[in-house]
Amino acid sequence: MTNSKPSFFIVGAPKCATSALYEYLRERGDVFGCRIKEPHHFATELSDFFVMAKSQEDYMDLFKDAAEGQLTGEASVMYLQSPHALSNILTFNKDAKMIAMVRSPVDAAISMHTQNIKSGHEDQADFMEAWNLQDERAKGKHLPKDATDPRMLQYRDLLALGTQLEQFTKLVPQEQRKIILYDDFKQNTKAIYDEIIDFLDLPADGREDFPVVNPTMEHMSPLREKRLSKIKYNKIPLLGPVLYFFHRVYIYKIRPILRPGYTPPAPPKPGAEIYAMLEEYFEPEIQKMEKILGRNFDHWFKYTERKKAKAA
Repeated sequence: MTNSKPSFFIVGAPKCATSALYEYLRERGDVFGCRIKEPHHFATELSDFFVMAKSQEDYMDLFKDAAEGQLTGEASVMYLQSPHALSNILTFNKDAKMIAMVRSPVDAAISMHTQNIKSGHEDQADFMEAWNLQDERAKGKHLPKDATDPRMLQYRDLLALGTQLEQFTKLVPQEQRKIILYDDFKQNTKAIYDEIIDFLDLPADGREDFPVVNPTMEHMSPLREKRLSKIKYNKIPLLGPVLYFFHRVYIYKIRPILRPGYTPPAPPKPGAEIYAMLEEYFEPEIQKMEKILGRNFDHWFKYTERKKAKAA
């Protein structure tokens, strides 16, 4: 057992393979990742539904099983867009290292909407309807009855990745930050994994196998998720993993018997006009990402011509 503070944080963004990276790191013997992914302790503006450990005592308790010498850390995807989390992390541990994973905000917005539908946070299966409701929902109107935090329905803000990276590079010292592009991670997982291991000052482990983690993960029903989210997992050892295990057993073993042929509902696939709208809307964010990363993302524009001048 160690009392050392967590020293690495995967800060986001949602739908950018953070679960895969976190699991690959947790599988190492010299790394301890808290048993609750996404505790969101430092995003103090979020609702209780998302913050699994409010007090610092409860938060530190998530790491109580770490062995002496293990590198400890966590992954909370809302930290990158949070107005407070990055500063709070550095106040907590001035030497903390942070990893931000990003992708095309167009694809991420579509993926986020799909996740919200499956988890019950969103009641508009049509993406355009959900997109057009953002202003009203920001005022507290037209919210789904099971919405746990209206921020999760603000797709423009959630996926303003260029603006979020600007904040990230401004607040976090260069030697303590790493930005990973989802495309690179997907295409050459080993190379990016090795880069991250080096960034975290961990020894190379020669890993070659990187199985798919969390592919379009199916979520619990809104009611079950809401109930389980209120349980203080850190007060009951192993309760979280046990509940998660039985949930997966139900999904993959029991439900196919009880409901043969069942397919989880999915929103309709957005048409070309929606992708074109999103490409135009997110172009300023993509320009910022290009400037920060020193990359060209013309290939992200599949349905429109780039009209605005590139950022200098």
